[in-house]
This record gives sequence, C-alpha cells and structure tokens, in this order.
Amino acid sequence: MAEQMDDELERIVRTAQVGREFVAGFVATYARLVVGRDVNELFLVPIILVDRAIRQHDAIRLLVQHGFTPEASVIGLTQFELCLDVLYVSGDLSRASEWMRHDSTRSAPWKVADKINDIWREDPKTRDAKRAYFEVLSAIKHGNPTAGPFGFPARATGNRLSVTSGEIEDDWSRTHAILIVDLSSGRMPGGCSSGLWPFRADRSGS
Repeated sequence: MAEQMDDELERIVRTAQVGREFVAGFVATYARLVVGRDVNELFLVPIILVDRAIRQHDAIRLLVQHGFTPEASVIGLTQFELCLDVLYVSGDLSRASEWMRHDSTRSAPWKVADKINDIWREDPKTRDAKRAYFEVLSAIKHGNPTAGPFGFPARATGNRLSVTSGEIEDDWSRTHAILIVDLSSGRMPGGCSSGLWPFRADRSGS
C-alpha cells in the first residue's frame, strides 16, 4: 500500500510540473501580448498574483518531496487565497484598482468568505467545497487541534503517542501529500490562470 501511494505521489508530482510549465508559458505569452501597449490594473493585478502562485506551487512541490507536507499546506492556503483574488478581480477594473490601492497590513482587501460566495454564487456545491477546503487549510496553518494528523507530527496508536520533529512516513502523510500537490496543480490552470483570459489591455469594464 505504501509503495503504491509513493508511486502515485511521484506521478502526481510529475504531472504537476507539466501543469506548472504550461501555466508559466501561458503567463509569459499573455505578457508578450501587451508589450508596447498601455495597461491598467486589470492586467497588472492578475499577472502579479499568478506569478506568485506559480512560485508557491514550486515551494509546495519541494516541501512535499522533502517530507514537509503540513508546511506545504500553509503555503497552499496562501496560494488558494491568491487565486481567489485573481478570480474576484477578473473583468472588474474597480476591484483590481482597489487591490492596488490597499494599504492595510492588518487585513486583506476582502474577506475570504465574501470572495467565495461571490465567485461561486450560482454553484452552491462548489462554493461549499471551497469553503470547507479553506477551513481545513486554515486549521493546519493556525495550529488548530482539529487539524489532527494533517497538521501535527503526532500519532496515537492504542495507548501510545509518538511525536517527532522529523519526517513521518505513514498513510496519513502520503495521502496528505498527494492531495496538497494535486490541489495546488489544479488551482493554477483551473483557477488562477483562468482569471487572465480573455483580456484586452485597454479594457475599462466592470
């Protein structure tokens, strides 16, 4: 079972790298389309966010490959929120401008729940799934006890508890690693980059 899961993780990591290269190429092509043209926040904000999401995907892959899956989940939460921003500002110059003007270090421009509710307002099933995903990753990030074995390097077997600062190689960790890499690679082409296209540099719309 463990060997099968290791093979599955390796396959997903390879596939994720292909997806990463596709998105990076897409962004590069997207940027070339506006060379020599005036652009506004509707171009700048999504491309800034997507480029960072690509870097975060790379970090997630590296962390998972070295056994730091809970730590990869923390970056996965940030990546998820960035992709929400891309989708939320897509096609809306006023929101993109608001993002650029934002000056508070204590809060983001918009609440995560509000973005999720707006983006998937006509798809309750996906909306609820995204909300649940956000809550799980938030629990891992903030050290919430409900994160359980996904968030802490502790395992209970009968009346025995083992805790380590090193790598844990068990089915919990392998399943977690597969999920976080798979979801990260799916977020970019399925979420972040979809907010980039179609686009016109002189678009002023809402």
